[in-house]
Amino acid sequence: MEASNKEQEKVHGSLCKEPTVENLELKKKYRNIATQERRKAIKAYWHKKSEELKSRHEFFKAFRPFLALKQKTLI
Repeated sequence: MEASNKEQEKVHGSLCKEPTVENLELKKKYRNIATQERRKAIKAYWHKKSEELKSRHEFFKAFRPFLALKQKTLI
């Protein structure tokens, strides 16, 4: 994930220096790669976390702050 972020930063710097169509396309490409890697890391984290939690109570206690509820929850 860090490698894709470094590439994204390099391309961003070149886009600022020379705002060409090629550099814009490269920036879009590496931004998409970085987003894809970020999403994979988040999914892997939550998959691992869900396997660690054995009971349903622990599971929902961990996930509740991230669920879209109308009521406010205390963290």
